[in-house]
Amino acid sequence: MSIYMNNSISRIIKIPAIEERKNIEDLDALLIREYLRRVSVVVNELSLESVFRPFLSSELIANSVLFPEQVETINNIEKILNQPFYYVEKLMIEYIKWSAFYDNENENIMKFYDMYEPLIICFERGCSVEYHNGEFLLGNNSLGRINVREAYKQEPFTI
Repeated sequence: MSIYMNNSISRIIKIPAIEERKNIEDLDALLIREYLRRVSVVVNELSLESVFRPFLSSELIANSVLFPEQVETINNIEKILNQPFYYVEKLMIEYIKWSAFYDNENENIMKFYDMYEPLIICFERGCSVEYHNGEFLLGNNSLGRINVREAYKQEPFTI
């Protein structure tokens, strides 16, 4: 049974199409920074030498593949998502995959089970994200160049 995947799907499909916002609230920036810190923890703990961008493949972290019925469900959800921003949609799908691997009791995913939480909260708040030329963009605002290898050194932000 895919309890976590189903919960993540329910959560994602409730998020309306995210429109670009010009004024990003401080909380959104803190949530994104916390997501990036969590990605950095995963990259460093698993010694992922080839990861330089703040987007992780669930399959890479899990070192596994999903069951065919999970892949079919995710493909069907991907067809109905209507997010105008490529990375928002891509990250939503990765969150669902992450949850599916959690259902499968994948050791690496279970260890970092809440990596996507700050990002999903940000999406639920209507914040868009993009990645361009090494910069993480929130609406029209840039967080600057992101060094995935170093972000783990930041203080955690409690959600």
